[in-house]
Amino acid sequence: MQPKAAFDITMQRVDRLLGLYHLLRNTRERRIRRDWARKFKKLMHWAQGDKIDRVDGKGALLILRETSKFSAKEFTHDELGEFLRAALAASVSALDRYCHEVVLSRVMAQLRRSESNWPRELKKLTLPISVTKTAVAHARVRRGRGGGVRTRPMNIVRHALQDQFHRYLTMQNPDDIARAFNMVGIDSLWSQCGKRLGRKPGTLIDHLRNIVARRNQIVHEGDIRRFRRGQRLVLNEIDIRRIQRDIKLIRDVVGSIDYLLD
Repeated sequence: MQPKAAFDITMQRVDRLLGLYHLLRNTRERRIRRDWARKFKKLMHWAQGDKIDRVDGKGALLILRETSKFSAKEFTHDELGEFLRAALAASVSALDRYCHEVVLSRVMAQLRRSESNWPRELKKLTLPISVTKTAVAHARVRRGRGGGVRTRPMNIVRHALQDQFHRYLTMQNPDDIARAFNMVGIDSLWSQCGKRLGRKPGTLIDHLRNIVARRNQIVHEGDIRRFRRGQRLVLNEIDIRRIQRDIKLIRDVVGSIDYLLD
């Protein structure tokens, strides 16, 4: 699967999370009317003594029975903010995965060329000696009838690079992303992306840094405010408009990088 296709599939999951937020967020301000509840329970053949609650979402109506252990209070913006936090974290992960796959494929392509044509950052890349030994040993082995099938030792190198990239190279911070793309000969990445998106490189970089910082609050700190009084936990505020804006930027950035690569 191509890196952009994998990114798009992940972003579909992000869209579902945003969709669930809108679907489930209660827009109803008044309590459920008794006459409406009585008619509804009659329609459903439920006992009139059953307690029910009603949630009016965007394009959806949710009826909660007492046995569900949920009430309309659990469907406010604050409660459903977890969908927004998950959506932002997933979108940054999608960016990370996309950049890893692109850089890996480009590095493998560069390795087929003469070393004199390798970018300077690529020449700094190292692999464990055990990987080299395994690749050399693998290259000596012929497979198939009469040894007619050639081995592919570069697959071992590819897998080792993939493991090393994911273990030691985090491609979320814009500086790290730019450094990784330097390995495959792509300089001034953010200047080129900014030009295509109609934004100043510095502004684009700052926005990306803020997104990653927000993601780290969610993933590493539970999005709990660092400074609080007493034993009460308070979550950081989450704004649907900002989340949508940040996710759109990630989409735009990946789209511009993919365009530049083509």
